[in-house]
Amino acid sequence: MTTPLDIEALARLHYGEPEHPERNGAAPPETLITSWQRFDELAAGGMAYRIAGLLPAEGLGFTASGPKRGKTWLALAKAISVATGREYLERFEVVERCPVVYVALEGSPGGVRARIGALARGMGIDPDSPELRDWLHLVYKPRGINLSDPAWAERLIADAERVEARLVVVDVLRRAASVRESADGVGDFAKLVRNLEPLIDGERFLELLHHFRKEGSADENAATGERMSGTGSLHGHYDAAMFITSGTDLSMAVEVDGRDFRPPQPFRVEIKGEATGPWGYVYEDAARIVAVDAPARKVAKASVEEIRAFIMAAGGEAAPGAICGRFGIDEKTLRRRRSELDKAGVRYLEDGKRSRYMARGSGGAQ
Repeated sequence: MTTPLDIEALARLHYGEPEHPERNGAAPPETLITSWQRFDELAAGGMAYRIAGLLPAEGLGFTASGPKRGKTWLALAKAISVATGREYLERFEVVERCPVVYVALEGSPGGVRARIGALARGMGIDPDSPELRDWLHLVYKPRGINLSDPAWAERLIADAERVEARLVVVDVLRRAASVRESADGVGDFAKLVRNLEPLIDGERFLELLHHFRKEGSADENAATGERMSGTGSLHGHYDAAMFITSGTDLSMAVEVDGRDFRPPQPFRVEIKGEATGPWGYVYEDAARIVAVDAPARKVAKASVEEIRAFIMAAGGEAAPGAICGRFGIDEKTLRRRRSELDKAGVRYLEDGKRSRYMARGSGGAQ
C-alpha cells in the first residue's frame, strides 16, 4: 500500500530547516544527502497532480502561443476549474479544488470580468456565488510590478500564502518581469525563478503566460517549447506546458509537454456559445471551452518522394518553376525542402536562370 507523497518533507530534505529559508545567502543545511530508503518512503505516493495527467501539484509551467491566440482563455478556464473543482476543458479531472491567484497584467477590467463571467457560466457556475468568489483571487495591473525585484516577488509570495493559493497564474511574463531576449536573458530568467522559488515549494504550481518569438528557419526542426520568446533556458525550466500552435482565440490547436509525465496527444480547443455583446462575450453570457478531437495533421504538399519521382520522370532534372507549377507550391516552400531532397539524392544546382534540381543516379551531374 502506497502512502501519500510527502512533498513538504521532501522540500525540507532539499532546503533544510526552516521549511522555507531565505534562498539568497542562506546557510546550507547540515547535510545535503539522504538515504534511498528514506527518499523512497517520502516519495512513495507517486506523482501528485492538480489536474490529472495535465498539471502537476507542484512546479513551474507555461502557457504559450503567438499573440492573441487564446492564452488568456485557456489560463482563466484553468484557474476557474481548479478553484471550483470542475473539469478542465470538459475533459481533464481536477483532483482537488484549491484557491487560485490570477495575476492579470493585460486587458481591461471589464474584459477580464466578462471572460470570467462567461467561462464560469459555461461550466454551470454562478460567478457571483461563493463557489467562485471565495476561491479565485485577482491581482490586476499593480503599478510598477517587477517580479525580478525581490521585494515585488516577496509581496506576491506573501499574498499567495495568505489566501492559501495552490495555483498562481501570471498573465503575462513580459509585463511581470525584466527578462532580456539576448544571451543575458539566461541570468535574468534564473534570477526570476530564484525570486519566485517559494511559490513552487510544497504543493503549489506557478504558471507563466508567454509568447512565441517570430517564426524563422531555426524553428522548423525545434521543439515547440523552444519557440518561446527568450533565450532557450525557458524550455529547460518548465515541468508542464501548454502550447497553442495554430488557430484563433476561439478555435485553437493545443500541444502539451511535461517533464515527469506522458502528456496527452495534441487536441483542439473550441469556445462554444452565443456572444451577445457587439464585440464578443459579455459577463452575462455562457461560454463553454471544450477539448475536442485532435486536429488532423496537415499533409505537406509535395513530399520529397513525390518531387524526386517527378524529376526522375522528367529525365533526371527539372527547373524550380516546373516543380512549383506541378505541385502548387511556391519557391520558398521548395527551398525549405532542399536539405531533405539532398538526403534523398536530389541535388540543387544554382546557375542563375538555368538553376535546376537533379536526381543523382539519373545519369546527370554527380
